[in-house]
Order: sequence, then structure tokens, then C-alpha cells
Amino acid sequence: MSALRMGRRPDLAVCARAALVALSLVAGGCKSAGVDSPGAPALLVKLLDIPNTIVVGHSDSIAVRVTDSAGKAVSGATVLFALASTGGSVSSSSVTSGADGIAAVLWTMGDIANAQSVTARLPNVSGAPVTFTATPLAGPAATLAKLSADPPSAPTSSPIDSLVVLVSDQFGNPAAGAPVTFSVTAGGGTVSPSSTLTGANGRAAARWTLGPTKGADSASAVVVGLSAPAITFATTAFSVASLAINGPRLIVIDSGTATPLTAVAKDFSGNVVAGAQFSLVSESSVATVSNGTVTGAQRGTTFVLAVSVDNANARDSVMIIVAVPNGPVAMTDLSRFDLKSDTTLTVTFLINMRTSSETLGSGTAQITWDPTLLTYQGDADGASGVGATVNSATGAAGSLTLTFANAQGFTGSVQLRKVTFHSTTTVAHSGTLHLAVSDLAAAGTFDNLLPVTVVVSYPLVIR
Repeated sequence: MSALRMGRRPDLAVCARAALVALSLVAGGCKSAGVDSPGAPALLVKLLDIPNTIVVGHSDSIAVRVTDSAGKAVSGATVLFALASTGGSVSSSSVTSGADGIAAVLWTMGDIANAQSVTARLPNVSGAPVTFTATPLAGPAATLAKLSADPPSAPTSSPIDSLVVLVSDQFGNPAAGAPVTFSVTAGGGTVSPSSTLTGANGRAAARWTLGPTKGADSASAVVVGLSAPAITFATTAFSVASLAINGPRLIVIDSGTATPLTAVAKDFSGNVVAGAQFSLVSESSVATVSNGTVTGAQRGTTFVLAVSVDNANARDSVMIIVAVPNGPVAMTDLSRFDLKSDTTLTVTFLINMRTSSETLGSGTAQITWDPTLLTYQGDADGASGVGATVNSATGAAGSLTLTFANAQGFTGSVQLRKVTFHSTTTVAHSGTLHLAVSDLAAAGTFDNLLPVTVVVSYPLVIR
């Protein structure tokens, strides 16, 4: 590099003129003294611009040449240099052209790696102002910062969202091409890739897979050749990734009786975790839970939740219907309470006579639902042949009324009606489907089977 490209030199004008004297001679600006003296300044020409490899905070020379209309160098012309962008500086705002017509300054880049510019002006000359532009590069890596958050816990052997770090220069500009090394420091997992270069945004990332053992896991990131402290990532690995209650999604128990609930726990790879513990929680006073059993407390419906002791996010639930001992219950054939959006489904509404010795002779059923969750499509007889009378006129408003009667009566699980719905397209929308059966009477004697209404209520959500 010539003396003109050294930067930060006190003899800038001398260096610039020495470096550009050849250009002046070629342009015909230097001839024998007193011969063809130049005329008035007429043209301002850019001679020396900033190289595209300059770094933030560094300096280099820029220069213009003043000539007359015939192209002869003009000395003694005052050229004004000024910043046209934020940041940086020029060594002088006013420079007088030398015998070669050259005026030069030292331009120091600002601290931010973005486009910067300087103008050179000479009043009433062609080509003015001359604009110099530069986009300095970020400096070498100076700092290392953590961008991704540590998960509070995660299953053993599971992948963690990318570990992300940011490498910056001394001014906070993203440093591209910095070598970053990731490594596992505890737990026996893996990271991939183990080494990489930062991108144009100064970021580097790696995928972290936790080890197979429950406990503390950690990983780190360092920049090769940088004295900055390593960045540490840490989490706690747990064994149970999922929990599923064994058996049906809906369980009927008598008031005052207890039934055990069992569940199976699995790790992230789908392997059964032996001996995994879970707790039970009832959402209402309809049933109580203790030591893995559910006891009916009063008639009604409730959800019982099983939660892994190892991982609170591993959970499952069942619906519990608590009935009068040996008495009938109202229910549906719904096997899950989260419905797929924008689908058509048919729900069968039933009276289950259970172990009662009575035969169902007559009754009235009221089916209600949230019409913004489910749109009524139609209804049909169930397989039991009840032949209920249905008031379908209120279906659009979210309600159906069914009445039925038969002298011979029905036993077992009696299908009152099959109703077809279309679910909403709104994901996460929630609502309720409710069945209440009243005026139950036994066939033959038509005595009331129960003194109160038999009801069931299903909270639903769209997925």
C-alpha cells in the first residue's frame, strides 16, 4: 500500500500529492513554469476513494483534483469536505489544492458498520459536489453474548431448541466469520455442529441433544482465539416425556365407591419408564382422589387429572360420572374432548341402565351445546329403536328436546338419538355439550327411576 493508504498520518497532504503526482503529469497538469498557466477552476474530479475492505473506526485517504476547462491542474482552490452521514470524521473541512490540483483528507469511519458518505465541494465548478461512499466492515470479534434461553427442564435424550450466540466487534457490530465451538460440559449429550462460523448477522447456532440420564445437563460456546468467558447453557433432564391413563376416557362409578386409576409413563423415545410416579387431581368435589384411587362423592361429572411427579407437563385426564348406586346414567359415546377443527362428527346420546333391574319406559332428554362451537347438521334414531320424538326447530340455536315412551321398555345401554354436528374452524375455541334426562320412568309401572334429573356435561375444545 502506498503512503497515501497508510491512514492516520500527520503529513497527509504531502503523502497525497506525492502519490498522485503521476496522475497529474499524465493529465497534463504540470508544464514548464510560466507556460500555459491554468485558468479558473472548472472541474472537480474524484481521484482516490475508500477501499471496500476498510473496517469500522479505521481511517484512509480520499482525494479530488481541481482542473480548469482545459484539464490543467488548478492550485490554490479551496475544497470543502463534509460528512454526509452520521458518525466518523474528516481530518479537515477545508483543503487548498496543491500545484498538482489535488486536495486530500483523511476519512475516519464511524463505529457502525453501515453506509457512510463524505462530500467534496467547490462552488461553481462542474462535477461538484463529489460524493465518497463507504460501508465499513465490522471489526474483529471482541464480545460473545447468549441469545437463546435455557429451557427450565426437558426429557432425557430429547433435542433442545437451537443454542444461539452472538459475536460482536468492540463497537457492538455483528462479527461475521468468527469461529465458534460448542461442547457438552455435563450430562453426556451431544451438540451439532461442534464448530461453526458466525453468519453475516454475527450469530452461530447448534442443536443440543440431552443425555440419557436424569439430572443436570449443560453445554458451552466459545469463540476460538477470544479471551471472553465461555457462554453456558444449562437445564435439568427428566425421564418422563408422556403419561397416559390406562382404560377408557369416561368412567362411571357409584357414589361412595372407589376405583383405582393406573397410568403408563414413557420417555422421549417411547420407552416405558418403570416405577414412574404420578399424582391425581379432581377438578370438583364430585369425586375425591387419594393414593391412586378415585372415590365418588356426589352425583355429577368431573375430570380427574393424572400428573407425572417427574414432569408436570406429562399429564392425562379422564371424565368421571358419579351415579346413584346401580342407577342409570346419561352419557355419550365421545371418546375425546378435543375436537378437530372444521370436521363433521356424529355423537350418540345414551341412557345406560347399568346393573339396575328396571327397564326404561319413558323420559325426556334435553341436549344443549354452544352453537359457536358446534353447528347442528341433523339427527337420526339410535340403534336401540327408541323412536324418540324430536323438536329439531331449535337445533340452530344449540338445543334439542327428545321425548320417548315404550310399554315394554329398554334395558342395557339405550341409544336415545344420534346427532350430527360440524365443528368450528376456530382453533382453541372452547364450549360445552350438555345432556339432561328427566322424568325417567320404569316400563310397566312407569314409576320414577330417580327423583332427580340424570345429567352429564362435556367441556370441549377445538384443536
